[in-house]
Amino acid sequence: MEAVKKNGLANLLFLTFLMAGCTGASEEGNISYGLDLKTVSSERAFKGNIHRTGLHPDSGKKPAGVLLWKFETGSWLDYFDGGSGVYSSPVSYGAKVFFGSADGYFYALDKKDGSLAWRFETKARMLNIGKWVVSSPTIAGGLVFFGAGDGNLYGLDLETGAIKFRFHTKSEVLSSPVVKDGVIYFGNLSGVMYAVDLVTVAERWRFQAADGIFSSPAIGNGKIFFGGRDDKIYALDISSGELKWSFTTDKDVDGAPAFANGVVYIGSGDGRLLALDASSGELKWSFQAYHGIYSSPTVYNGVVFFGSWDARVYALDAGTGEKRWELNTGKRIDSSPAIADSVLYIGSGDKKLYAIDPTTGVTLWTYETKSEVRSFPLVDDGTIFFGSEDSFLYAIK
Repeated sequence: MEAVKKNGLANLLFLTFLMAGCTGASEEGNISYGLDLKTVSSERAFKGNIHRTGLHPDSGKKPAGVLLWKFETGSWLDYFDGGSGVYSSPVSYGAKVFFGSADGYFYALDKKDGSLAWRFETKARMLNIGKWVVSSPTIAGGLVFFGAGDGNLYGLDLETGAIKFRFHTKSEVLSSPVVKDGVIYFGNLSGVMYAVDLVTVAERWRFQAADGIFSSPAIGNGKIFFGGRDDKIYALDISSGELKWSFTTDKDVDGAPAFANGVVYIGSGDGRLLALDASSGELKWSFQAYHGIYSSPTVYNGVVFFGSWDARVYALDAGTGEKRWELNTGKRIDSSPAIADSVLYIGSGDKKLYAIDPTTGVTLWTYETKSEVRSFPLVDDGTIFFGSEDSFLYAIK
């Protein structure tokens, strides 16, 4: 889900907490249809893989920035400023692309023409407030999993959209899940990181942080890494949930970490991009931007890329933190960078999607939407799929 706690959506979260005493999260029972999911892991996920490195497979096709199609979703409450949009980052599988919207629906579209294959109405739409689906999906075992504002973690059949799995928590699930060896991991706004068995729908373990979890967990070296609104970065044993280490920053940590070569890269609201030793949590280096970092970093060819609220896209040496280049877009950046076929793609608050040369930082082209672009771009066989706060999902060739 990264970067959705801004402006109108921040107001929404505040009002949601105020109303929690009256409505609460939707009370739902857990569901499992006894599917054989003991050994499955994420085949598609937010930021490309379970390590959240931001890389997409090369296809030899480089998009030129031309609109192929766009699909309009709804908005949940018009009287909130900025309260509509597609914040969820899409994933693809077969002939379909999957994503959630702030209108409370989860969608499956045909990749070629954007026609609706199916949509699923979450229970969040039945509440007075908080209808959003901003959690980005993951695909495993023939199901697509995502979290919703009703406190549920859903698993739907890829072909039909029929509900096959549901796990209910007591608070909104904005974190994007990841699956490893038949267990799904995700956080919620009550500050709980869950590990749930996909077959039995039983908790393997849970870890309680001191504040809400927006961050989407990354997996590596037998650990699960994530940030918290309590200003901390956590590393837990993936099997037991035991705390292995934590690192304290000076502000909230809402973006997802990236795990690469034994290092955890993650940004903080205090404006620092941190490189931490994955085994010990020891700080290897840090880089200070001019404003908070809610973009999730991407690691490619020894370089770390990310955006900041200071409106810049940065490229740093992954080993030293030395700046290679920066690009000023003029508006804050919540989107996270994606790389495919040696091109970097990232959205900005200036309403544009950027295609950038990752070596030089030179802009190759831009595509402008009608509102801020916070979604992480998906690149699939020469087509870029991304969401905008204008409520559209775009496909760009």
